[in-house]
Amino acid sequence: MSLHLRPLLAVALSASMIAPALAREVGDVQAVTRSAYGTPPDAAKEAKRLGDPVADHEWLETLSASGLRVRLADGSQLTLGADSKVLVDSFVYDPSRSDSDAAAKAAIALPLGFMRYVTGSMPKGHTTIETPTATMTLRGTNVTVAVNANGETHLAVDEGEVTVRSKLTGQEMNVGAGSSVDIKAAEIRKSEQSDTGLNNRPTQRGNEERRGGHDGDSGGAQSGGSESGGDSGSDSSDSSDGGSSGG
Repeated sequence: MSLHLRPLLAVALSASMIAPALAREVGDVQAVTRSAYGTPPDAAKEAKRLGDPVADHEWLETLSASGLRVRLADGSQLTLGADSKVLVDSFVYDPSRSDSDAAAKAAIALPLGFMRYVTGSMPKGHTTIETPTATMTLRGTNVTVAVNANGETHLAVDEGEVTVRSKLTGQEMNVGAGSSVDIKAAEIRKSEQSDTGLNNRPTQRGNEERRGGHDGDSGGAQSGGSESGGDSGSDSSDSSDGGSSGG
């Protein structure tokens, strides 16, 4: 190699070592209401728009009167209500080896706010949701989870079954379809409705939300206020229903 090329090669190698690796995409944005943001690993926070990719280890968050819906690689649907924050902590899905934990795993963390999660083709028992007070293992499930500022968690199961374990006491409970529980500092207890103090469930807004290519509604990214591009610059509705056969 000629001497005058060596400095150029050294600069190129240095740049490649400094630049962060491209984040692995594990899903995409299906709907945005008002202001929603994502922070991929080793990247700055950015507004989320319809069709934007979602990366493994990416933080997603919404502001007041806002919502966000994401479709993950296995067809699972994650919907965030207003003033919520969630981490796609680990997501791997290889349908050819889906019986392996290493090839099929979804780990979602919700430190604050409201979320609906509908499992897709992920095998039963391979999806977990973490909150400050609980670990929830999903089995063929459609659930809503709410976490208040104290970390107290409310879980409602619409379909399937969830095993809940308290991080504080070690208590475990299986929660079936049509049931709900509150996970507090002292215990897990069955409940009729959440007393966690969260009032940010997405509400049905009918024709106020523009629909995409399909008519199905999977509990989209909706909020009680009027719809606006806001800071996110994009509003849309779902393009497919989340399945509930896996997870």
